[in-house]
Amino acid sequence: MKLGLHLYSDELRFEVHLTDSALHLIHLHRQFADAQKAEACGIIIGEIRSKSLRVIDISSPADDDERTIYSFHRKSTKHQSYLNKVHEISNGILQYIGEWHTHPEPQPRPSNCDYQGWSQLISNGKFNELPKLLWIAGNKSYKEDWFSLLLNKKYYALRVYEGDTL
Repeated sequence: MKLGLHLYSDELRFEVHLTDSALHLIHLHRQFADAQKAEACGIIIGEIRSKSLRVIDISSPADDDERTIYSFHRKSTKHQSYLNKVHEISNGILQYIGEWHTHPEPQPRPSNCDYQGWSQLISNGKFNELPKLLWIAGNKSYKEDWFSLLLNKKYYALRVYEGDTL
């Protein structure tokens, strides 16, 4: 029985829990080294608690999102529609908690385009009130992925931890 994945920000003393189902959905979109898949992108959906986020679901790429092997542009309103549906079904518990996308490399790091896209998001004042998870999935394993919390226009590193201790 798997227990998902835990991330921790030492600076914020903040935990992120990724459920097995969310990890599986990301795995389906990874750009494995032997494939020429386009980058995938979507939003992260989950619960916000006082010192933690719980990732429950993600939106999958939509047909009208612009995607190439090395770039993406999330255009579709389907991501928002999906979020609205999940939010309603959960009686407001599940909500937007971040952004994810893939990179065709084993140890992904944000590109200048990634930072530019996120800077557009943080120009909305309400966006900055609560931490948002940023996840770049590489073509290997979640242990090599790039994770960060964005809060008040600042990026906070997240480290993977396994087991019961931080």
